[in-house]
Amino acid sequence: MIPALVSGLINEKVLEGVTSLVDVGGNLGVAAKAIAKAFPQVKCSVMDLFHIIETVPKDSMLEFVPGDMFSSVPYADAVLLKSTLHNYEDDKCLTILKNCKEAIPSIGGKVILVEIVIDTENLPEFTFARLGMDMEMICMGGKERTKQEWEHLLYKAGFHHFNIISILAIESIIVAYP
Repeated sequence: MIPALVSGLINEKVLEGVTSLVDVGGNLGVAAKAIAKAFPQVKCSVMDLFHIIETVPKDSMLEFVPGDMFSSVPYADAVLLKSTLHNYEDDKCLTILKNCKEAIPSIGGKVILVEIVIDTENLPEFTFARLGMDMEMICMGGKERTKQEWEHLLYKAGFHHFNIISILAIESIIVAYP
């Protein structure tokens, strides 16, 4: 999924004008490092829980920041959330999205989600993979969302516009603008 994400960001010029990006819940920083390599002009950081960040080896390409997305998100031009929101019910997603919106500039800022959009993924070869993801997210109280459900959630969180970009993965890139 990481190569498909980076290709989508390049092909659709998603990071045009972006000088800083924080990967929220970015774990070991695999996606952030791939983005930093593809976009050397973007300063990438990774935010995750303290017990995760303290175990990550130092990396000169990335800054690792301990934090909790339910409390706040570090300031950046762009915030990235990969395969995160489908794990949570709408109320928790709203909290996360509002924190992300507060962390970006009102002009030029963007929140980049990498999530399944039910309306855009009808390819049968992804059915088995979706079943596994569905079981994981059902256990956590989350859900996959349609384009209309994403629209409702994003607008309720205060975003005024969004684009959905299909990539060569079961997920899509959703770019939300304040």
